[in-house]
Amino acid sequence: MKKTISALLAAAVVLPTLAVGGFSAAAEEAYRYGDANLDRVINVEDATLMQRASVGLETLSGNRAKISDVNGDGRVSILDVTCVQKYLAEQTAGCEKTGEPYTMTTEHRLLKTVKSYQTISGFKEREPIATVTLTYKNVYPNVIDCTYADEDMGSTTTFFQYTFEEGLPKTCTMTNDYTDEVTTMTYRNGSLYDFHREGNGGFCDTYYQYANGNDYFTSLFRVEDAAPDPSGNIAHMEETDSVQVTLDENGLLQKTVNSGYYANWDDHNPKRWLRFNGTYTAVYDSDGIAKLMTAVYRNGPDSTVFSVEVTRQDGVITEATVTSGAISTTYEFEYTDIEISPQRYSNMMNYFIIGSSSNFYNNNWF
Repeated sequence: MKKTISALLAAAVVLPTLAVGGFSAAAEEAYRYGDANLDRVINVEDATLMQRASVGLETLSGNRAKISDVNGDGRVSILDVTCVQKYLAEQTAGCEKTGEPYTMTTEHRLLKTVKSYQTISGFKEREPIATVTLTYKNVYPNVIDCTYADEDMGSTTTFFQYTFEEGLPKTCTMTNDYTDEVTTMTYRNGSLYDFHREGNGGFCDTYYQYANGNDYFTSLFRVEDAAPDPSGNIAHMEETDSVQVTLDENGLLQKTVNSGYYANWDDHNPKRWLRFNGTYTAVYDSDGIAKLMTAVYRNGPDSTVFSVEVTRQDGVITEATVTSGAISTTYEFEYTDIEISPQRYSNMMNYFIIGSSSNFYNNNWF
């Protein structure tokens, strides 16, 4: 049976030391103009890399391009190479900004592809799961393709159609090529307020409440009916969640604590509300990316739901590994050239890294 993208993905830098020679800024743990390879050392390797880039034999982008543009003319050329060479020769003139402190910048961009792999403890080989490819229209996804490594599962495609108000989403209709489900999302000021999914003989409605005056909801109410069974009996579910949200000074997630109530019943059994068995706490890194979720249970031992380790390049995540019990799922990321806000970037990455089952804000980036 084919699965949704979120369900599939839910299943699932140490900086170099001081090099010899050249002028080093490692003692100050700072980057400096002219350090083209970002190893915190300015030496002949940087001059060579910049020279190759100036004639098209290498491509420098992001921070590598900016830190190499020592004369500030907006490109990396032989003029920048000459400045670095003069700096290495300890000349006092003609070096432009070479050796001056450089502040790393993070360019948050929309994802282009996500590749996922799974590793089971005790087995050395990791197995590929799927490749997800995203395309966009008006800076929001319009098609997400998912190709499974298992040829028997084939591929799936999800389609998005938006309406906008003052540049922000007003509504979004989501369909796919593997079920008859139609999902409609309604937004207010760009924040998700109502979610309605219908198809396969059932429906699901979710309503969000924002009490903090920000983009992260603090409570939700969900009602869901499954398709009737062969006898015509219908299973019902209702759930209410409360989320305590802690943000940092930049408006990014630091911590969320979730608890709530739920009720499951059918046409032959009465409705009965129950408390969640546990309280779930997620903590996030300085970029708002989930790194750990723990659960405190009323019945049974406390546990770690998942932990996340990420690898960054130029401040952008290139790989993430999510470990839950004996199973580790690794994601590899490639990006478009479309820049987005740090908050939307963190929501997008959390959507793919921890999926929908453990992610309160899985729909907040699209």
